[in-house]
Amino acid sequence: MRGPTSALYGSEGLGGVIHIITKKASKTRKTSIRGEAGTANTYGGALFHSQKFDGFGLMAAGGYDDSDGFYMREDVQSYTTKKYRRAGKALGKVSYDIAENSDITLSGLYYDLDGGQGREFFHTDLTLDQYWLNYSRKGEKLGLKGLVYLNRADKTAYQDNANNNYTAPYRDEHPKAYTWGVDLQGNYALWKGANLTLGAAFKEANWDYDEDFPGTTRDAGAEGVQQFISPFLNADFRLFDDSLILTAGARYDFISTSDGAIWDTKPEGGVPAYKNQYDTQHEESFSPKVGIAYHPVRGTPPARREWAS
Repeated sequence: MRGPTSALYGSEGLGGVIHIITKKASKTRKTSIRGEAGTANTYGGALFHSQKFDGFGLMAAGGYDDSDGFYMREDVQSYTTKKYRRAGKALGKVSYDIAENSDITLSGLYYDLDGGQGREFFHTDLTLDQYWLNYSRKGEKLGLKGLVYLNRADKTAYQDNANNNYTAPYRDEHPKAYTWGVDLQGNYALWKGANLTLGAAFKEANWDYDEDFPGTTRDAGAEGVQQFISPFLNADFRLFDDSLILTAGARYDFISTSDGAIWDTKPEGGVPAYKNQYDTQHEESFSPKVGIAYHPVRGTPPARREWAS
């Protein structure tokens, strides 16, 4: 897609797993199971299954890895721990071919991480869950694509206290974010080798940041909401038997920032408690893009013959 969900402009919609989300279910059933082991009590495994039947496609994948990790420094101190890692992930995808030239797909991704940073009270927990609903229709001259998505992230960063020789917790940071949006676009073939794309996107990003200080009543944090409305236009031209590719596009963003606030009940350095709230702000942004790619040789150049005796 040539809107905010394309590689041309960067994307929340694809969520950083483009290679997984764009992968289609196999026409023939495929199943694989993999296990692995290594030093430092490292174990892992993965499962993958893909098949297609009666217009339906199914793909599922998952995995888990666990490792005690390693010491990050040679001079191990009393508070030093290994940089361990425990991570699990799962992906599910169901598709249906509405017609020969159109399909609809529902995908979901879950990821959970517990990662050590080398000290007992210094580590990170991260949970992600992301969902996509895609529609695609491709005709001889006109193509349509639609995307609805939701991305959620919940993280806790545990920080220790340097003043206590890293033997006690100091602060727990809780950044939470969820983003949802809708993208619509139409592709029109102007002539052979020339395509025009028109579309629009809506995105809302919600941010909630909280700081907890164990053993105290101090509370700090920040929050806010941003909304984007983004019409976009893109054209591709392939010339000289696809050796020369010209791309030109532009996107205009209407941005609204609201419900902004920041607070701290017991700031350090003698600063009095505060809670600042911010008025809604509106801004606009124009992003033109131009690209040229030239391929002097199509495909893979022929291998040079070599002789040996």
